[in-house]
Amino acid sequence: MCVFIHAHLHMCIHMCICIVEKAGILEPGQSGGRQGRSTDINLTKLEWVTREALAQGKRLYRVDVDFTNAFNAMSQAALWAVMRAYGIPEQPA
Repeated sequence: MCVFIHAHLHMCIHMCICIVEKAGILEPGQSGGRQGRSTDINLTKLEWVTREALAQGKRLYRVDVDFTNAFNAMSQAALWAVMRAYGIPEQPA
């Protein structure tokens, strides 16, 4: 069962990546989830922004989302229905 869920999640992620890359939705600076890029640079950016905020006496708010568990309690059939309603195909073009 776990292998099936992992394979299904991998397929969903791959489809989303294909769709957003083709549509040009992601910002050029987006690194995570993109082929040939790493999230390491994002950690460096986060560290720099944090230091700048502290130096300027500003508050910094951060939100972390665990996408591996974001939709695990939702009906997969319902999730696919919503994705189809937004024009997201079940197979990448």
